[in-house]
Amino acid sequence: LDSFSIIMTECPICLSSSNDQGSAEITFVVTSCNHSFCINCIERALMKPPSSTAIRDEEDDDTIHLIHDPTMGKCPMCRQNTSLFDLKSIPSDHHDSNTSSSSSSFVHEKNSDILSWPIAGLEFKQKASNWSSGDANDSLGYFVELKEAIEGYGVTFRFHDDVPEIEFEMPLTVGKIDEWDTMRQCKHFANQILLQKAKFDSWFYFDRTASFHGKISFEIPVSKRNNPKYFYDELSVVLQFSQNKRFVRNGYFNWKLAAPQTCPLDGTWEVKWQNGNSMKIKVQDHFFLFLGQQYDIEIDDNNRPWFSWGIGARSARRIPKQISNMQILPGSIGPEVGEVLEWTVDVHVAGHDMTTWKRLTTPDNLGYKFSSLKPTAFAAYHVMNNQLNNDTRSVIPTYHGNTIWGNVFCQAFCVGLASYHFETDEDGNHEAYISYENPRTSEWPNLDNGMSIPSRVPFRNIQWNPERRVFKGDICWLEDQGTTWNGESKWSYEMQFNRTFLFIVSGTCSLSDRDDHQFGRDLVYVNAALEQAFLEFLCDCDVDQFLIESATQHASTRTLQMIRAVALSVESNSSESIFDFNL
Repeated sequence: LDSFSIIMTECPICLSSSNDQGSAEITFVVTSCNHSFCINCIERALMKPPSSTAIRDEEDDDTIHLIHDPTMGKCPMCRQNTSLFDLKSIPSDHHDSNTSSSSSSFVHEKNSDILSWPIAGLEFKQKASNWSSGDANDSLGYFVELKEAIEGYGVTFRFHDDVPEIEFEMPLTVGKIDEWDTMRQCKHFANQILLQKAKFDSWFYFDRTASFHGKISFEIPVSKRNNPKYFYDELSVVLQFSQNKRFVRNGYFNWKLAAPQTCPLDGTWEVKWQNGNSMKIKVQDHFFLFLGQQYDIEIDDNNRPWFSWGIGARSARRIPKQISNMQILPGSIGPEVGEVLEWTVDVHVAGHDMTTWKRLTTPDNLGYKFSSLKPTAFAAYHVMNNQLNNDTRSVIPTYHGNTIWGNVFCQAFCVGLASYHFETDEDGNHEAYISYENPRTSEWPNLDNGMSIPSRVPFRNIQWNPERRVFKGDICWLEDQGTTWNGESKWSYEMQFNRTFLFIVSGTCSLSDRDDHQFGRDLVYVNAALEQAFLEFLCDCDVDQFLIESATQHASTRTLQMIRAVALSVESNSSESIFDFNL
């Protein structure tokens, strides 16, 4: 922008204007796409979940990635990707012809001082899920070996020193491919170098979204160790942490494909056959994949590209050779984007009559490889040292059979997955909260302002009737968090417990804009110390007797299924708890 005098300081969302009375208290900003808004409206628009961008996979056209960046969203006017860090304030005197964009400032600062970060001194390491099915394919080691760090597996982040660092459990391959081995169908490396660790070149932390943003540039491109098809010269990382900084809620890797210096035909091409069929291929280091086979492009003495069909056409008397009549002079890149490279074949073989390649990208714009961190498959990243405050660390719940206070009730055998905690402080005051401290909550969306779900959300307006064993309380999202969650401003709870406080018998969670949730049907909660209780009860009765007793206390079918699973586990003297205590 040459001058802010061309900017209309009227917000197209709330229609507030700089000419309105009291507008001095309103901050107006301009985006990188030259649209102006009031700061409140554009921040809500950019940070409102889902804060993700749909990206088509560079290697597979049919794959779409949702890239989560809590600081990125769509401009409400033109739908361009817009970052919070691109927003510039519009000076109140912008109508003055002497006021230029140079007098503006970015609204949000990027904090690069690691020592001031709430994650300073911590280490986050990928951890296998403890709620997986137990199949070998679900193990972290399987994915580390199969997909490696390029696809987001087997990585550790360290924020110990002045410079953040990433470590790869499966080292990356560094170096130039030496030659293609036609017989073995693999690449040889002249001198293979492995990269185990790398320090970030640039980085910052944003408190508002509890997110880390970092970038690494590789002087020599890197690739997978076991299957080096593509090489990358830059890595961008975004991580969003839980509010208690114990795990990563969301994040992604963005690998930039390397642009080689001596391979002019590198890039993406649309290949068309004489019969009208087409497909997209990616060429890197003059190497490409076609129908599962791998091919190398060479330049002959007349500067014409060619390649041999090789194994894929050995049914012919001799291996056909695909040749282009276009000369690719040294230092050039051949056809520009949109232009066509024509080919002929010296021996006709069915299925190998490729005729034209239309260029889609040049070597300097090969594209990116996006890899989302998948909290649904793993327990995300856990702090691996002991620097957490003791009051935020999980402890194994204990059973209290004559009162609600001191008990923890959970769903899916998982503490911290919206579990209910009923506590008494040192002064004897009762308090209750919902815990979202388990990494499995990373599967759930952020609050509607883009911030992470709080680790603990307190119940307000608490009422407890010990005679009826009925608890009432409100979760006030808008009042306590300053925003809604999934459009809900408040949840109102009523829970009735069985007489020995082993499970929630009935009750409702009343929502502001949706149908109520029913306990025992939609919400199935049992005491997280149920195993401890069973050890006491099973001294006097067997599992079937206990289930009959629970049924007489109006336990729902789903509740009885959970109780039976726990009872059988205890009766079998299993050494491992069926509960995930989020320790």
